[in-house]
Amino acid sequence: MPLVPRRSPDQSLTNRLGYRIDRFLGLHPAVQLAAVLNVAVVLAFLFGCTIYVLDAPGAGGGGVEGGGVRSLAEGFWWAITRLLDGGTVASDGRTGFVRQSFGIGVTLLGLVAVTVLTGAFASSFSDRLSAIRRGSLPVFERGHVLLLGWNAHAGVIVRELGRTGKRMRLVIVADRDRETIEESVREQLLGWKHRLDVVVRHGDPATVAAVRKAAARRAAAVVILPDSDVGHCHDRAALRSLLALERVLGDRVDRPHIIVEVASQSGREMVRLCEGAGRDVVVVEAHGVNARVLAQSVRQRGAFGVARAILSLDSLSIYHYPPALFTGLTFDDAHASIRSGILVGLLRDGAAVLSPPGGEVIGPDDQLLVFSDQDVRPRIAGVPDRRSRPPVAPIVVAPPALLRLLILRVRPGLTEILELIDARGAVQATLLAPAEEIARAHEAVRLATLRRTTINFVVGDPLDGPTIDRVLADPHDTALLLAPDVAASFSAEADADQLISLLQLRRRRAEKGAPSHAVVEVRSPEARLPRDGNHHHVDDFILSREVVGMLLAREIYGIGVRGSSIYHAVLDAVNPSVELRPLTLYASGDGEPTFAELALAARRRGEVAIGVADDKGQPRLLPDFGDRFNTHKAHLVVLSSAPDFGPAPPA
Repeated sequence: MPLVPRRSPDQSLTNRLGYRIDRFLGLHPAVQLAAVLNVAVVLAFLFGCTIYVLDAPGAGGGGVEGGGVRSLAEGFWWAITRLLDGGTVASDGRTGFVRQSFGIGVTLLGLVAVTVLTGAFASSFSDRLSAIRRGSLPVFERGHVLLLGWNAHAGVIVRELGRTGKRMRLVIVADRDRETIEESVREQLLGWKHRLDVVVRHGDPATVAAVRKAAARRAAAVVILPDSDVGHCHDRAALRSLLALERVLGDRVDRPHIIVEVASQSGREMVRLCEGAGRDVVVVEAHGVNARVLAQSVRQRGAFGVARAILSLDSLSIYHYPPALFTGLTFDDAHASIRSGILVGLLRDGAAVLSPPGGEVIGPDDQLLVFSDQDVRPRIAGVPDRRSRPPVAPIVVAPPALLRLLILRVRPGLTEILELIDARGAVQATLLAPAEEIARAHEAVRLATLRRTTINFVVGDPLDGPTIDRVLADPHDTALLLAPDVAASFSAEADADQLISLLQLRRRRAEKGAPSHAVVEVRSPEARLPRDGNHHHVDDFILSREVVGMLLAREIYGIGVRGSSIYHAVLDAVNPSVELRPLTLYASGDGEPTFAELALAARRRGEVAIGVADDKGQPRLLPDFGDRFNTHKAHLVVLSSAPDFGPAPPA
């Protein structure tokens, strides 16, 4: 006799029934409700048929007091009323035992069904409310801006887009608490009359499910903001989110614009390697952007204020237009005749060329780069007769004096910072860092191409007063305080260390040889010190998150308004080209020249004037051409061609 295997517990009828119920409860509430209603209708029809048979003549029901059920329709109504209302069974008091028992059974079944349906609906409704609170529901937007991730730059993006007053829909997907992000959004938009619609969803932006749930295929632009700590983890998180986005988009023709934030050059290379054919991805390298701003701020006091004003999403911006009527004119002719802005350069073959030579002819394929406070196609207002112009004086660019630079601490991007500073002139640098960072400093210098820079490495604590005194035994012109690469949870402590080091430097400013200017990199706007008591000593606080966040907002705004973005290319050209020169160089003896006279004098030197900075370094960009300025301690903000000063002098 063959042995019959016993059914395992997992295959029992109870477990199989529980499995099917679990699957049913996992369905959408609308599907559950429709299924229960269909079953109720079928049961009501069957019960109606049964009571019709019981009440039929000759079936023992013909003598029911009050008539009984005479048709299937009446039987269906009889079953419905008893399924939904238990009180109707009282009318069956004198209809016989069989009919009473059947009516009570139908009523009890109806009570159980209504109870189960009510409980299931309440449970599903509670689950949906929980999903709404968690932010895990899908979105049904179209033409929106999708932020995949939430980091220190995301708040700046929301603030800058909000201050434009443009109607825009933002969808944020991040693996963080939804209420925390919403609170941060409210803080950034506080005080601004914005027209942003912000939707926050909880999910891992590196997964296909979260990206698809955010309607990425219908978005106008997708911005990938890795929320990992800056470094290799940051770049890997960006790569994972980009791959998830590519899997969702597939081979879609009308793809959204994609902007990816990476930390380093290696992250840029990773993005380039994973791009498919025809994929247009804008990459913003955080370390590179900050390095350019820091390097120029070291060379030019007040340059950060100019860069921030150009990046800020207010009325001032650098727009690009087709040449139209300016085709065939020289740059000097176009600069003199343009209206509604200042012609600062050309966009040629995708590269921004600022302040080109005056005789450069504008071709039909060039784009005009116009610094203006309104997005209006430039008009031509007549070109002055060339014969009436005074001869242009030859441009004589003297190499800047030797820069004696003190660098405190080490961070990624040091190689690029040193190269950018070295490109503008000779540097004699002293780098002070703890012992564990000196090895990284040596590696950064080894990778850098430095022709005019000599570096002396000093091992010590940048917070220690005697160590600072020992380093400042030799005179220095400028100090650069680099923010170390730390986790977000330690950023407040890192900013506090920066302020302590700055206070140590300020303590020595009364003595000869101490740096009168410091460029301090911080992460929070609260990490600032009041101005030094001596107005000659003005320190620049560089908010690293603001620079990158404002650039990303510029990219998003350009895509939303113009359908394309060139601001990352423009900023790469603007940063090393900003110069703040004494106003007396352009005044020609006039104590209060007009801005038009200053702009003409700057153009004769091969530069483009865009504003004036006061004695405190605060820039006023794009003033009226008729405004007059006092030359006392003021500076003219110009964009130069950022010349290379040739080979390093012999030792």
